[in-house]
Amino acid sequence: NDVNVNISQDGQNVTFGTWDATLPTAIVILNVTLQAPSTAGIYTNKVESQVNGNLTANNSATILIQGPLMLKVCLPQFAGQNMTCLIASINIGLNDTHNVTITDILPDGFEFVNVTELTTLPSDIPVDPALVSTAMQLTNGNLFAARDSVDLTVSPDKRNFTAGTWTMKAPLSIILLNLTVISYGNAGTYTNYARMDSAENTSTFTTADMTILGIMASKGIEGNDVVGYNDTIKFIINITSPLTNGNLIFTKIRVMDELPKGFTLVNVSENGTLLTNEGNETFVNVTIDSVMPGETRTVEIIAREGCGAEEGLNFNNASIKIEEATPILTLPTSTTKTNAVNFTVIKPHFSLTKSVEPNTTSIGETIEYTINLTNYGNGTAYDVTLNDTLPENLTYQISDINDIYSDCSISAYNISNNADGSSNLIINMDEISPGTMCTFRYNVSVNTLASPKEYTNFVKVYTQCTIEDPPANPDIINVTGNVTLTVEAGINITLTKQATEIFLAPDSTVPYILNLTNTGTNAADNVTIIDNIPLGLSYQISSLADINTDCNISGYNVQPTANGEILTIILNALPANSSCTLMYNVTIPGDAAMNAYTNYVNATAMKSGATANASADETIYVLKSFKIGCDMSELTATLANAADEEELAQILISESEKSGNDFDKMSGYDPGTNMTYCIFIINLENNGIASLLDILPNATINVPNANFDFTYQAQTWDVPAEYGTISDYLNGATTNIQGNRFLPDWSHVANWSNITVPGILDTGNLFDTVTMFNVNVTIDTNTENGVYINTANISYNNKTESIEGKVKVPRCWSIINGTVFDDINRNGIQDNGENGIANVDIVLTNTQTNKTYYAVTNNGGIYEIRVPCGNYTLTIDTGTLSENLNCEKIANTTPSEISTETLENTTTINFGFTCICSAISIEKTPSQAEIICEGNVTYYYNVTNTGCSNLTEINVTDDKCLNVACSKDTLAVNESIMCNCTTTINETTTNIATVTANDEDNLTLTASDSATVEVICNSNISINKTANTTQINIGESVTYFYNVTNTGNLNLANITVSDDKCSSVICPKNTLAINESITCNCTTTLTQCGNVTNIADVTAKDNRNNTVMASDNEIVEVICNASIDINKTANATQINAGESVTYYYNVTNTGNLDLTNI
Repeated sequence: NDVNVNISQDGQNVTFGTWDATLPTAIVILNVTLQAPSTAGIYTNKVESQVNGNLTANNSATILIQGPLMLKVCLPQFAGQNMTCLIASINIGLNDTHNVTITDILPDGFEFVNVTELTTLPSDIPVDPALVSTAMQLTNGNLFAARDSVDLTVSPDKRNFTAGTWTMKAPLSIILLNLTVISYGNAGTYTNYARMDSAENTSTFTTADMTILGIMASKGIEGNDVVGYNDTIKFIINITSPLTNGNLIFTKIRVMDELPKGFTLVNVSENGTLLTNEGNETFVNVTIDSVMPGETRTVEIIAREGCGAEEGLNFNNASIKIEEATPILTLPTSTTKTNAVNFTVIKPHFSLTKSVEPNTTSIGETIEYTINLTNYGNGTAYDVTLNDTLPENLTYQISDINDIYSDCSISAYNISNNADGSSNLIINMDEISPGTMCTFRYNVSVNTLASPKEYTNFVKVYTQCTIEDPPANPDIINVTGNVTLTVEAGINITLTKQATEIFLAPDSTVPYILNLTNTGTNAADNVTIIDNIPLGLSYQISSLADINTDCNISGYNVQPTANGEILTIILNALPANSSCTLMYNVTIPGDAAMNAYTNYVNATAMKSGATANASADETIYVLKSFKIGCDMSELTATLANAADEEELAQILISESEKSGNDFDKMSGYDPGTNMTYCIFIINLENNGIASLLDILPNATINVPNANFDFTYQAQTWDVPAEYGTISDYLNGATTNIQGNRFLPDWSHVANWSNITVPGILDTGNLFDTVTMFNVNVTIDTNTENGVYINTANISYNNKTESIEGKVKVPRCWSIINGTVFDDINRNGIQDNGENGIANVDIVLTNTQTNKTYYAVTNNGGIYEIRVPCGNYTLTIDTGTLSENLNCEKIANTTPSEISTETLENTTTINFGFTCICSAISIEKTPSQAEIICEGNVTYYYNVTNTGCSNLTEINVTDDKCLNVACSKDTLAVNESIMCNCTTTINETTTNIATVTANDEDNLTLTASDSATVEVICNSNISINKTANTTQINIGESVTYFYNVTNTGNLNLANITVSDDKCSSVICPKNTLAINESITCNCTTTLTQCGNVTNIADVTAKDNRNNTVMASDNEIVEVICNASIDINKTANATQINAGESVTYYYNVTNTGNLDLTNI
């Protein structure tokens, strides 16, 4: 009918027509010319015919476009996991293709894991089965190319491979390679390039998208990338989920960042919201959630530079790990690294020098020190401390900060003195900028005690980061600040002192000689000599004439002191390199104690502010006759070992102390034993002896009612001088006289019986001056305890001497002492703050002799008593305790009666007492001050023993909570326990807790406390109505759902739901607990066209009978549509003229309303 040809816009479809077929059989033949595509392949061409718009027939034809063809596809995968790719190389043509090779080049960040050749089509490849069938028919089942060799070469970097060779048969052949690759790069889609080559110079290319699932992460720095001490740096980490992730949502991503060395975390946040760091101050470990495809999330890290940061260029990156995703996949175990960012850390560096002007000076002069401190680094130094050390005898001339010149700001300074005589100047500065040099100048004086020598002075500088030990950055300080000062001599004096005799008797005089020398280069002015003699000696100086000297004396003074006398002598001057001598007498009184007396003298000289000092000392020995209880063999051996006269004098002085008033040094003996008295006659004045009379004691000291005598073992004790003469020891020989043996000539010894006394004793030296006698004595068995004095009278030609020998009976004595104290904390130990109790009587009873002794405490509560050794019981008089503690009831914290065995030592026994001061307290607190209506509350009861007594039978009760639970029912002093009780309340409640307990004295204690809890009640209900559909046809049913929730804080009952357009709403129950929900439903048929709105109401009652209600509505659209359709057909499509035909009319109600009158 026409030649209409319609070609589609894309050139892929063409429509021809129309024709009329008037004959029973007709044919239309069309010749269609097609433009072949540029890509080889197997194509299907479809054709169909229509009559009056209805499809009547269709068919298709296969078209082969010859040439090479490559296809490649890769399955998406996470970084770090194996990705599978498939390469299909196809040859379509009339001729075979030879020496075919395949080359594949991966994008950056990808590596080959494995390459294999497939000889069957994988079942999961989405290929049209008809196409596969056609291919198999064309190749008679030999679809896959034949491999000529097995060469497969992967490059060393694992990014390229070349495979081959194959022969590809006509008309169709395929090579199928399975590739396994892996990537550690960021998420995203990367382009992969593959090529096929052959001997016939036919080649083709293909590309494939390689999609790495996961995230893309980058790191940067916002703001300044140069940081110094205490500066902050802000790191920005961007985490992007590319759109190539499809529907993959990362529900949990972990961000980890090991901060650079020396940096600490300030905070980590996302969009201004702080994130919880699961790491520490140097390691960021946070998570972000719900990262959607195409979304970028930013994590900000603020870190602060500290002392340990490394100077110069620093690098830092972060690690990102996907931990959870939906839909759930096999997630990578590896982390994704961000790029590394770099920043610069700057530090201060110091150079330090010190100088002195002048560098040579004299004692007493003032000099100036200069310190230059330069920060030559590129960072500011904060909290700078300059520490300057002066050697001994140099003194800072600084009284306030203005005495230190500086062109830099000083925040503070301090001067301290050290134990070795040195001193330190500390200068503090807040900061020193890079390139700044600070100069400090100050004066120092050379003390008069300084010696001529070189003095080296050191200075150090510290900053905030070098004060640490060890310093985090020890290289930023360069200590070169030291300078040497030379002090020259001015004056120098020496002093000696000597007594003309060193062994002297009481009531004698000794001359002292002083020699003073100035060895300095200058004359000494204001020379002062201060001489000290010990107590018991006195100067024989009443005028300047009593000092024999060649010194230029301007004055003197004698001053008595508590420790002796002081002689001060003033000299006008002492020329350089000269000396002078002084001599004066010192008197030893007749009652001087037998002892060693050391005399000290100091000299001070000055010149131009410089001071020189010298000192000397001399010891003399005052000796006199004495008597002691002794062990003859031990004593003579000790005397025989004396190396010289001074050691002999020290031994004699030590032995004489046994006759002194020191109880512990006295010789002791037990009743019924024998003892020996040793009488030493020391004749330093060369006097002849007329007689010696010894008198035994008949009384004791400090022991009342004693009347027991000592008994001599010999009958004669009055020795006349005419009795005879002892021959002296001469020339190392031993002479026996009257059967008795002499010791060496340092001592004359004789037995008491038949004694021979020389008329004149030797005085050549101390060894020849000492004579010793011994007398044996028996102590009566009934002798009382005490100290016994034995007197010996010595008559010389021109004087008499009486000496006393003291012994104690018994031999063993001990001291019992201690403290009676107020033991406040009752631990039996006197602690700080626990005072002693005065005027307390202690009774001591010897359980062996039944003798009783008494002691009384002093103001400090201390007692001490000396008693013979033995077993004792000590008892405290509690009556005196009550008076001094000033309380009605007293408790002892130590035993009030103690038994002990005393030996020859000191035994300390303390007694602790205290007033009864037991007490208890209770503090009640609720678990919450407010609760929701009808809730549970837990009360806590902190019970404390606030007294000084342990407590038992502790019981806690509460007037509104039963069964209070406590962990224990005893409390030590200051101990606490926490009890608890839980109950339900439905109104504001105040309740009272009471605790009772018994103390150690069985006294009952009690305490109370209360607490109030406010109860807040609020009933409410909500209803949310929905329908199972928003649109229905008229006459169809709809189901409504009613979600009813108790939104108050009271339980609800009698819940009723009604609907104005749906009756019989069904609910699973009619009660609701707090926050509980139920879902009700109702089904009905809607017969009204258009939008149908219905309202649901819910009512309920709370447990206080209050009614609550709520409403909600829902709209459902009801569609009404009237339509009809008729389809007419015949029983034949072709008949002969005159034949009958039957028509059929299929009438359909295609609407949603019933039809009538059809």
